[in-house]
Amino acid sequence: YDVTRSDGVNVGQNRVQTVKRGDSATYQWYAGDLRLAGNRSPISAAVQQELEDAEDKILADGRLSDDVAEMELEGKTTTSGGTDDGASNSGPGNSDDFIAGIDMADVQATPVEFGGSNLSPADRIKQGQKGMVGAMVIEPLGATWNDARASLDQTIDHQLDTTGLATPAMRGTRAQATITNGATTFRDFVPVHQKALNLRYADGQPVPNLSAEGQLIPEDSHDAGQMAINYGTEPAWFRFGLPPQSPFGKQGFGGVENAHQLFSNQCCDNGGTATTATADLGEPATPVFVANAGQEVRMRVLEPTGAGRGTIFNVHGHVWARDPYFCPGEARNGLPGACEMTTVGSRAIGINPLTFLYLGAQESVQPMAHFELFLPKAGGQGAIAGDYLYVDRGAFGRTNGLWGLMRVQ
Repeated sequence: YDVTRSDGVNVGQNRVQTVKRGDSATYQWYAGDLRLAGNRSPISAAVQQELEDAEDKILADGRLSDDVAEMELEGKTTTSGGTDDGASNSGPGNSDDFIAGIDMADVQATPVEFGGSNLSPADRIKQGQKGMVGAMVIEPLGATWNDARASLDQTIDHQLDTTGLATPAMRGTRAQATITNGATTFRDFVPVHQKALNLRYADGQPVPNLSAEGQLIPEDSHDAGQMAINYGTEPAWFRFGLPPQSPFGKQGFGGVENAHQLFSNQCCDNGGTATTATADLGEPATPVFVANAGQEVRMRVLEPTGAGRGTIFNVHGHVWARDPYFCPGEARNGLPGACEMTTVGSRAIGINPLTFLYLGAQESVQPMAHFELFLPKAGGQGAIAGDYLYVDRGAFGRTNGLWGLMRVQ
């Protein structure tokens, strides 16, 4: 994409890319590879008109002051002798000189299945800690799915008070969906990690940090704030009724007698330092992803914003290829899916014929990181039904709520 127009961040003398409340802006991105072809020819009349229309659009952009618009046009002004150095008389109104210095060239566009991508806010510090994040998934070329509200996957709505309800309230979600890819289907799961969050108790008081010095301040800035996945969190300290700033030893977290119940729906029984725990908590507030036994699954592990401490993402009972990329229709050295050296590589996600490394955990899940977990069969090679834990292997992550379930049925 054009970083000066579709990046969403205000940098240097680039045009203003953010919008005011109630306003809107259109960004243009291409999900694929763009390369200039070798052919060049003089500019056509049609493209000349497009360039002139683009200039008019820049001048009419309400987000730009007249000075900024003028600088943007001057920065693009060329003459038949080359780029304008600012000393000549060519300027915003001299579009004939601008157009005369341009040649046309074909652009070769190749679609690429990029998978999951982070959507992060313009303010990486304040807006991220308030939850202004999202995710975008580039599916296989030609893939389809039902996006009608009534057809969305249903998940428990933990934002509603379920006290007294026989069954919990449900809401639609796009973080898990069934994707039709040709003659096959797969389940698509998007766990969006959130770190350095500014969480509050119901009375508005800030939630202290783990291992806090005094009341609130973390011992290490990389562990500042709280954590969540898709706006849900299940901290160990909360499930056992302990303050988050409790000591790690026998006087605090280390003194919980029934710590083995942490990931159970029957959690949590009192014992030891846990004296105010509530039994039978039920499903976690973090996502419970659902797939049929033996069904193909793709997990898009993302983190749009956060602090410096990385996560080691683990899915119990499953392994996945480190590089699940291939080229449909190609077979270099006789290997179906192996990419030719003369084409755009890694155009699709699936079984890589050259894979030799399989993982059971993915390290370095940090801000703006994105990883693709291609699971050929939910429930492992044996397609065993049951609940499989996905969790941060690090103690700080799981204690701060970074875990959930993949339910294979």
